[in-house]
Amino acid sequence: LAFIITTNFNTYSQLTGTNKGNRIPLPAAPFLSIPPDARAAGMGDVGVATTPDANSTFWNPAKLAFIEQPNGVSLSYTPWLGNLVNDMSLSYLSGFYKIDKNSTLAATINYFDLGYIQFTNSQGVTTGDYYSKEFAASASYARKLSSNIGVGVSLRYILSDLTGTLVVNGNTTKPGTSAS
Repeated sequence: LAFIITTNFNTYSQLTGTNKGNRIPLPAAPFLSIPPDARAAGMGDVGVATTPDANSTFWNPAKLAFIEQPNGVSLSYTPWLGNLVNDMSLSYLSGFYKIDKNSTLAATINYFDLGYIQFTNSQGVTTGDYYSKEFAASASYARKLSSNIGVGVSLRYILSDLTGTLVVNGNTTKPGTSAS
């Protein structure tokens, strides 16, 4: 026991490549983690614990099974980093339709405009410019199983177009896409 307590063990995670000590994992499409509604974001991102509304698909689509209204829509627009740049924004549109007392359908569109980006090479020479953007669309279904239990499922398509068709070292870049 004394040996284990006094011995120094080094452990590593998320390390790849040649510079293993400085590897920081970066998420793909980080705009998907930005809360679209001011109510839940203003309460510390507690959207999972609030009553169901049109923004429930972002937090947990199963919440929609417990919504009382027959349908609803939510639209939000947020200028992003407004004190630093004037051309970045996040737009979010969501809506739901209650099929019957136990089932609800929903759809969302999430659009992140990253604004104008000027690309340069290592000598500072402009190599091109582009208006970068990211987009996600989803469809959800929620079903109430009992008075306290519900399930939800979502299908999402994601497009991340940060560079357009910029050519880097002879390779043409293209948008990243995913479905989940």
